[in-house]
Amino acid sequence: MLRIGYNKLMNLKRLLKFGILATIFAGLNLLADRLDLYWILSWYDSMMHTLAGIVIANAVYIVLSWNKSIVQEKQKLLFFTLIFTVIIGLVWEYFEVVFGITYTEVGGYRQDTISDLIYDIFGALIFYYYAINVLVNDRIKK
Repeated sequence: MLRIGYNKLMNLKRLLKFGILATIFAGLNLLADRLDLYWILSWYDSMMHTLAGIVIANAVYIVLSWNKSIVQEKQKLLFFTLIFTVIIGLVWEYFEVVFGITYTEVGGYRQDTISDLIYDIFGALIFYYYAINVLVNDRIKK
């Protein structure tokens, strides 16, 4: 019989949930590209950046959860979550410019980038709040 420890089981569950979330995010992006939802629905890009922030923060949490002391120290968790979210958000914005997939005019790109990064951070903060109030507390109780 296969025995899996509690921590490994929790990591597997967390990875599965992350995979589902990332798949939903990718599906929504694919759907948006096919149906031009970024052009039709003015709020769609903001929603996707918020979801991107959630996905990035979730990935950061999974990686950092290998080091329990970082995850349990809220300030460190917040710091790493925000830093990696901003870095990945900036890399994405650069990617949009290099490959010409921006959805704004040249003059409005700076404002769009700032807005996108704010929504990325907002999504990361949503996941951070969830992590410190649900995930970390569950870990401490067990």
